[in-house]
Amino acid sequence: MNKKRKLRLYAFFFFTVFVLGGCDLFEADVSTAHEITFQEKVEINYKEKNVDTCSFVLNVDGHNIKKSAIDSDKRKIYISNYEVSCGSISTQKMGEVTIDYKVEEDIFTLTVEIKDLESPVIELSKETFEITEGETLSIKEHISVKDNVDKADEVKVEIGKFDVNKIGNQEIEIKAIDTSGNSTTTSVKVVVKKKPEEQKPEEQNNSNSSNDGQNSSNQNSTQQNSNQTQQKPSPYIKDFLFVDGYNRITAPQSCQKEMLEAFSKGSSATCNDILDASGDPIGQRLTVY
Repeated sequence: MNKKRKLRLYAFFFFTVFVLGGCDLFEADVSTAHEITFQEKVEINYKEKNVDTCSFVLNVDGHNIKKSAIDSDKRKIYISNYEVSCGSISTQKMGEVTIDYKVEEDIFTLTVEIKDLESPVIELSKETFEITEGETLSIKEHISVKDNVDKADEVKVEIGKFDVNKIGNQEIEIKAIDTSGNSTTTSVKVVVKKKPEEQKPEEQNNSNSSNDGQNSSNQNSTQQNSNQTQQKPSPYIKDFLFVDGYNRITAPQSCQKEMLEAFSKGSSATCNDILDASGDPIGQRLTVY
């Protein structure tokens, strides 16, 4: 075999090895695709700020993602010798939006839903209501509601039932529901006090007859008693509450002033503190009888 033919054979051999080897090397260099596992059914509150999109990633290439691997400020997840870039998101509109995640050259997409997840807020002008047996009470007038999406008149307010003729304390539940179905529940206390007994007509007539008898024995004394009987008011209760503009000073002053007026008309009267459920004073109560 001459030299030229040998050289051709060697050249063919090395070319074949190079081609086959090069193909194997090329195939070996092709990296396998990454895999990402996300949370299922991700819901984000409407207009929520600083959403950490990296927190929606559970696993990358078999690595369970821990909080220590997440840099929320840079929106990065660090895994051994590579990292995951987490996309940003706008929450200014409700509905479905997508977030892109990049692992080296691979792009993954997660679809999330922006929706109203925030419950309405119930505000009460007072938490304890005191009424006399049979007296009407509108709790709704003391309630206001706020919501992050709905207007106040769009929020449904449900007030539990109570009995104004049942003497004692009653716990009343109040529930607010917005148009997205989010709800808030609170409660107020209604204290029903016994109605003071009114003087019967027979007792009043007897009292008048007795006064007439005294009139015949002492005209001056009779005239005073008659005037007091005519001016004496019917029993009643009056509250001087802080929520109505009174305070710890003006409430007792006003109560005592009216108590003295009742005394001058021949009635008995007392002034007592009104306490809330925590035992704190919320006003003064005048009871005339």
